[in-house]
Amino acid sequence: MAIPQQLDEWNYDIIQDYVEKGYLETNSFEFKASIKSRNPTDNMGIVETTCAFANTEGGFIIFGVEDIRKSDKDRIIGVRNSDLAKEFGDRISGINPTVDFDFSNPPIKIPGKDTVIFITQIKKSELRPHIKVDVGKFFFRTNKGNKQMSYEQIKQEFLNYEERLNQINLLYIELLSNLTIAENLEEDTSEETTPTDIGFRTPMYQFDTTVISSIIPKIFTLLSKDKYIIELLIRLRIQLEAENRGLHHYRLKMFNPQITRQNMKLNETINNIQVNMTLNKYIIPSLKKALARIEKEYQIKNPLPDEKFVIYKEE
Repeated sequence: MAIPQQLDEWNYDIIQDYVEKGYLETNSFEFKASIKSRNPTDNMGIVETTCAFANTEGGFIIFGVEDIRKSDKDRIIGVRNSDLAKEFGDRISGINPTVDFDFSNPPIKIPGKDTVIFITQIKKSELRPHIKVDVGKFFFRTNKGNKQMSYEQIKQEFLNYEERLNQINLLYIELLSNLTIAENLEEDTSEETTPTDIGFRTPMYQFDTTVISSIIPKIFTLLSKDKYIIELLIRLRIQLEAENRGLHHYRLKMFNPQITRQNMKLNETINNIQVNMTLNKYIIPSLKKALARIEKEYQIKNPLPDEKFVIYKEE
């Protein structure tokens, strides 16, 4: 029987099968008798395992199953069904950075008992490496359990984290630049300008989607915990690319010598209305939401809170 890869794939029959086969631990799951134990070593083991899973490929901690070999019927003991998620969160509070986790809700019922099996899933963390603060140690996971990370492993993980964070910064800068372009474009298309002015100015406006298109696949796991931002960025890329096509099409019309001045003015008016509707309804609000979300989640501060980029200045 294949080891479940998703939280909702676990059930009592699978756990019972592993118990009967004598499973103790693997590189992807581990049994624990309880979240709160009178044995300090057991409590430390929970923190180490959580830290190790987050620093490696993720895994499941299954509470309510003894991790020492006993008779089959005695190993599945269960835990009392209380506020188990809070208890687990409190237990791992000594990990830095904080580790996110999912959990079985409701817990798995044990036939004939008033206790339950509680499962937590710790995914591979994009904030790794995580440290067990009280001992100042980093752990990673193997098929033989938790191992302490070497200096070289810790160093490499920090370098990898800096690279992922730099990619978030690049994304933020591109979104901020696009917001400035959108606000300038909104101002220009709402003003009284001549067709010649617009023909000269519109080539300056081009939204950039290079980072959104190239970096999202690389940092998907970093952003995937927030489905809202993923959907927002995908929609933004579509909207910005569509707007670029519209601006390009408009410029072709404006520089077409066969278009009369009257038609040029009409084209300008129609274009300004269309551009303003798109900017005000979709692009500007979406850019602001995306920037605010990234600022909050990754503690990035807008370097220009009180001013805008100047992308066009008439001499």
